[in-house]
Amino acid sequence: MTNLTLRLDSNIATQIDVFRKYGEDAVLMKSLLFYFAYKDQNSLFPNYGTIDVSELTKAIGMSRSRLVEPHPDPAHLRDLKQQLNNPTRLQERIEQEKSDVNLKLFDSRLENALYRLNTEAVRFETGFQHYEEHGSQMTVQKAVTIQFLESVEIRKIRSVSGQEKYVYDYTLSDKFVKNFCLYFSNINFAHYTILRTKNLEDLYVFLMNLRSILREQNTKTTDTVSFNRLCELANITFNLPTEPSDDPTQYVRNKKRWLVNKFKVLNQITNFGVELTFKKSRTQTHAYTPVITFNSPELTVVDNQTMREGFLFQTFCKLMLSKLMELYPNVHFTEENAQERLVKYFGYNDRDEAMITSTYLAAHLRVFKDNQDLRTMAFARNLPSKLFGVKTFGDVQRIFVHKR
Repeated sequence: MTNLTLRLDSNIATQIDVFRKYGEDAVLMKSLLFYFAYKDQNSLFPNYGTIDVSELTKAIGMSRSRLVEPHPDPAHLRDLKQQLNNPTRLQERIEQEKSDVNLKLFDSRLENALYRLNTEAVRFETGFQHYEEHGSQMTVQKAVTIQFLESVEIRKIRSVSGQEKYVYDYTLSDKFVKNFCLYFSNINFAHYTILRTKNLEDLYVFLMNLRSILREQNTKTTDTVSFNRLCELANITFNLPTEPSDDPTQYVRNKKRWLVNKFKVLNQITNFGVELTFKKSRTQTHAYTPVITFNSPELTVVDNQTMREGFLFQTFCKLMLSKLMELYPNVHFTEENAQERLVKYFGYNDRDEAMITSTYLAAHLRVFKDNQDLRTMAFARNLPSKLFGVKTFGDVQRIFVHKR
């Protein structure tokens, strides 16, 4: 991986600790979501991908043996027990997987995490909003639950030498992908992976999201945050005093000291430029209200228009590829030939110009929340003729660059 920055849905970033309800499965489930986001944002292929375990181990910093070892209590097996409700039938079903890969249980740690991301919707209790398309209009719909994978399939591959391995084909849900261009936080995948070993990954994601919010507002670099919330995110837990003689303020002082140390570690690893100080509220006798200040130069004003224009081009290409895959189900589309397929279609005499125009407007709606201004409408109408005759994918990209 060269560019290790990815965009994460702000709904997830704001309540990243909601995954803790999944126990030890949460670590791998979150790492997979970051991997999916990274792969999707560095690909033109729409919402689809394949996991090769060897590649995955390098990307998320987990050993192969850990990923492929049997899960002690796989969710797939629990579901089958409930569905079949018969020990004999369950054993027959387990035996069937030995001869049919399509019936393989999702029973390794990796497979269990994929299965849960495919079958269990995660509920977020925030007030963040998710935009849905309805024709040319934009309605605001509260994001309550997200099911991250629309589908996941296991394939067995046999090499020329006779060695076998499993790969995993997945489809990301549209609800997960849409906010990559609309409500998102920029996360450094490498930093996240390192901080995971320090139990600081949730705190890091939360702070990166807070920084993104402040950057969007462009009004301040400081904000106050709940003391208990920060301690939870930093995995700081102490037992409350139980004896009357115990000093209750010592409990809070200990948590405060640990929180300060956690921020030091975070800054050392990421060069984050985040400062933690405390102030005294009206109801406090000591300063226990955290004040977060971002001193990093990365908090300077960003050119959102230029950034989103890049998203627009990629989103247009992804949507076009999705349309072409529907139009030509017998044509083999891959990540490797995606650019070539697009260029060829744009050069066809019988290309669907109305589809190209409508696809551009749909992409613009996803990225900018509107598509009705005169300049956008004019560019959309002229886009099919501009694309006709392009020779390379670079030619296509230059049309969008010159649009600016």
